[in-house]
Amino acid sequence: MSAIEMMDPKMDAGMIGNQVNRKVLNFEQAIKDGTIKMKDLTLPELIGIMDTCFCCLITWLEGHSLAQTVFTCLYIHNPDFIEDPAMKAFALGILKICDIAREKVNKAAVFEEEDFQSMNYGFKMANSVTDLRVTGMLKDVEDDMQRRVKIFSRVKFTRVLLTVLIAFTKKETSAVAEAQKLMVQAADLLSAIHNSLHHGIQAQNDTTKGDHPIMMGFEPLVNQRLLPPTFP
Repeated sequence: MSAIEMMDPKMDAGMIGNQVNRKVLNFEQAIKDGTIKMKDLTLPELIGIMDTCFCCLITWLEGHSLAQTVFTCLYIHNPDFIEDPAMKAFALGILKICDIAREKVNKAAVFEEEDFQSMNYGFKMANSVTDLRVTGMLKDVEDDMQRRVKIFSRVKFTRVLLTVLIAFTKKETSAVAEAQKLMVQAADLLSAIHNSLHHGIQAQNDTTKGDHPIMMGFEPLVNQRLLPPTFP
């Protein structure tokens, strides 16, 4: 038997937000506060944010909730506000990847709640933008970034992965062969991504507040109140 004791920091995950010394900002508040950039992101900033997003995506696929993983990235909350073309296309691509993955896993009904969490907590999944439009935006960024291999490889990986998932929505049997070819392309990009990890900015830690290091554009506690009562 186990029980959750409300208001006890050791027993109630909702109390974690009261234990940090920093102010937890949502997307709109972070824009007004100037803690996240909407345009002119540097290459190291883009690399750091994209790599952290990839980590969050994998963590979600391993069974954690979207609220605690992908949606800790504030840029994902409303890509329409993003003026940087690379960041906007990437954010939309990640949303589409999550949305199609959720749809396929739910339709197959081959998972338990502890294996995969499909709830999106009311967040917009870029439904106002078509899959074709997002892949086109990613391709445009690729064309602009061809000489900047570090960003090019990450954006292309996102586009190829999204295209793989889109291929599985097709009824034609040829879609499987198409997806296999695309997965080979995606795998070929991993070495370039891995070899350039150190070029991205690192998560910053404000030692005066005693908090854990946080990547620019991320807030681990922004969705804390959306989570059900549970142990920390």
